Amino acid sequence: ATLTVRQILRKLDISNRVFYNRFKNIDEVLLCVSQNLVHKMRQCMLRPYNEKENYHKYLVSVATDVLIKTYEIKKDFSDYMFNNDIVNESNKIWWIDHMIPAIEYGVKKGFLKPMDVRAMAYAIWCFCRGFNVDAIKSRLELKQALKTFKIIKTFLTFKANGRTKT
Repeated sequence: ATLTVRQILRKLDISNRVFYNRFKNIDEVLLCVSQNLVHKMRQCMLRPYNEKENYHKYLVSVATDVLIKTYEIKKDFSDYMFNNDIVNESNKIWWIDHMIPAIEYGVKKGFLKPMDVRAMAYAIWCFCRGFNVDAIKSRLELKQALKTFKIIKTFLTFKANGRTKT
């Protein structure tokens, strides 16, 4: 399902003139949407961890914040966003580089087991991206997608001093 200028004109109830005063073509619109979504996602990751908060809840909240802030627009542009991420590695690299300190902190504090943090950051990127694409393609409503996504917390449980912590 390729997005067309005509679809945008109808959806926004604007004229050709208004559209072409701002954009040269549909690719510029998609690039603008993509850049906006990347910015929103990155803002979530830039929220610093407060040592008073539960580390695992912090990690889940960052991921769910991304889902919340980008889900609805991704429903309309999912094919483009998925294909753009494959071609343009900069967003993946940015996320991995910004997840590594959070994972290293978790390992250092004993919240996480020692691991290859770059590989874990990549695995998290793949999981979150795959979940997002599948939820959108399955036409889950945001509320159901969030409920399902928050199950990830079960992956973040660990044993310390003989007790399970979350």
